[in-house]
Amino acid sequence: IFSAIISTFVKRFGLKKIYLSSLFFASAAFFLTFGIGRTFPIALIGLGLIAIGIAGRTVTEQPIMGDIIDYDETLTGKRRETTYSGFNAIITKPAISFGNWLYLLIFKTFGFMEEATAQTPSAQTGIMIGFLLVPAIMILLAAISVIWFPLDGPNWLAKKAEISRIHQEKEKQYLLEMQK
Repeated sequence: IFSAIISTFVKRFGLKKIYLSSLFFASAAFFLTFGIGRTFPIALIGLGLIAIGIAGRTVTEQPIMGDIIDYDETLTGKRRETTYSGFNAIITKPAISFGNWLYLLIFKTFGFMEEATAQTPSAQTGIMIGFLLVPAIMILLAAISVIWFPLDGPNWLAKKAEISRIHQEKEKQYLLEMQK
């Protein structure tokens, strides 16, 4: 639901603004939930707020990657989606493994007991740190880095329109070649 709602704002405000505001919102929601989310009903409210921020990131992340690939095409004259997808996998796969390792390290450090039906207050704090504080910090760092993302504004929109025109022309030529 949140993704559908947020996607309606992209045309009005642009990818960068929605992506950036979603990251800041998600980070703030993670911090807030870490601070007040120790009871189930309050945690649900926090998770709902987190979902709004994550939805905005989800809606805008791939189109931003498309903008980066388009920009690269303007510099190199080549369309290199597979290169970007491959490099993305090289970064994200180890990052996922690192995240899993970090969660387990935090849980162990704070005394998480795998077989216990109830965790100690210390272990509960470790769970909160692993699932809320670490993502809050990482998302905040990501948001800060996006502030300097240059593919935004009227000049970029004009360049995107030109790229779209070039792609339509290439597709038209390709279809004509296929008919021969």
